[in-house]
This record gives sequence, structure tokens and C-alpha cells, in this order.
Amino acid sequence: MTVEEFSERHADFLHYYTNYLRSGEVLNLAKKHKLRASFKYTQEYYLGKLSAVFGRKPVYKYPMPRSGLTDWLAVFFLKYVSSITLFLEKKETYILKK
Repeated sequence: MTVEEFSERHADFLHYYTNYLRSGEVLNLAKKHKLRASFKYTQEYYLGKLSAVFGRKPVYKYPMPRSGLTDWLAVFFLKYVSSITLFLEKKETYILKK
């Protein structure tokens, strides 16, 4: 395959088979399909990337207690730098009785 053929196929794939949604659209889709959605691992993603850049050991277990404000700040400011980590979970603890 030539470089031109490869480039054309890749461009077609990106154009026809990828879909970039805003975070609000993703959250609405999750709600529609009864999934819990959060960006709770975004902070760890960025910290892991920074550690890798500086040659530090990767972290395989994330600490759980932390501030919701720092999570929000990580998603809000860093979503324009790179991807964010969307976490979807199928768990329904409230059952509406009819």
C-alpha cells in the first residue's frame, strides 16, 4: 500500500467512523441508558502521564479519598489539553415502585 492510499483510508476512517461528543452529550447518553457516568479517574490519568514524562514509576492503585473540587478542576481545565477518562458503570440502587 502506498503512503497516499494509506493516508486516504485513514482520513476516510476518521471522517466516517469517529464521533467526538461534548462531555454533556456523553452524560446525557449515559443517563438515557441508565448508566452512571463520571470523570473520576481523569486526575489520576494526568498524574500518571506526568509521572511517565518525568521517568517515575507508574501507579497501579489509585487512592480513593480526595476532593470533588480537584476532580472537577482536573476535568474542567485539562480536557482541552488531552482526552479525559469517562467511567461508565451499570449499577442501579434505587428502584422506582409503580
